[in-house]
Amino acid sequence: MPKLPAPDPDKARKARRRMAKQVIIELRKCCPNAFTYSPVPLKIGVSRDVVALLADTYSRKVIRRALAFWTGRSVYLEAIARGGARYDLDGTIAGEVGEEHERRGRDELAERARRRRLSSETPPMGS
Repeated sequence: MPKLPAPDPDKARKARRRMAKQVIIELRKCCPNAFTYSPVPLKIGVSRDVVALLADTYSRKVIRRALAFWTGRSVYLEAIARGGARYDLDGTIAGEVGEEHERRGRDELAERARRRRLSSETPPMGS
């Protein structure tokens, strides 16, 4: 029996990312006040609202992955680190960013900056 080639993890990751971006495009159409080009902090528990909204089109897993993609971007973390209001899907204020979340946002941004600095300072192998 012939051996099947091993799945390409890079290809699978790209497919998951494409699907996440598709969900974000859909969210930008139906929730333009929450999924803006300059991200705003989303309310705690917004994933339940998004699942309810898109459950007929996307699986819960795909929706959660898309939200993780959205909320993991540096521009979103910057919005969290600044603090202020959180918003629901229609753009209505639905709470405030707590101090702990602000701190975690700042810490994650600082860690990303540190990793960028380290990678730019690392000499090429064989030097």
